[in-house]
Amino acid sequence: MTEVDTPAVPARLLAYAPGHTVAFAQHCAVALAETPEIFEVPGQPAHCLGLIEWAGKLVPLIDLHLLIAGSTALSTGVPGHVLILSWQAESGHALQYGAVCAPSLVTGALVSDADRCEMPADVPVLATLAFAFFLRGDCVVPIIDTRRLFGTRISQDS
Repeated sequence: MTEVDTPAVPARLLAYAPGHTVAFAQHCAVALAETPEIFEVPGQPAHCLGLIEWAGKLVPLIDLHLLIAGSTALSTGVPGHVLILSWQAESGHALQYGAVCAPSLVTGALVSDADRCEMPADVPVLATLAFAFFLRGDCVVPIIDTRRLFGTRISQDS
């Protein structure tokens, strides 16, 4: 490996809406589960569908299409599956969990710095959620930071 070569790292890709894909670090993608009962929470943001029970815990379920496209977008609806993701508030803290709607199969990919690209200017909420972007074909794919996704209050106006 030369100094211009960078190792490729595995990521999990999820098409959350037709033509729109996000990536998560492989170690954050914990499980793919059938959508259990959803418990609504008063005052929840439009992109949070409520809480679901997973592994004896109540975890938030987020519709990425509503979050990224905005609350006026048509939802893809509650899918048959959800992707369970882990995150930590701070290094050394216990893992916490959240879920995102998985209307499509979750696939794997190898990503390297050679694939890196700039953030699209037309989706400002991605500046809050993603820590990097890469090209996959003609599609710009954000790599979502699960701590930012579940550990902070996110506004579509970001």
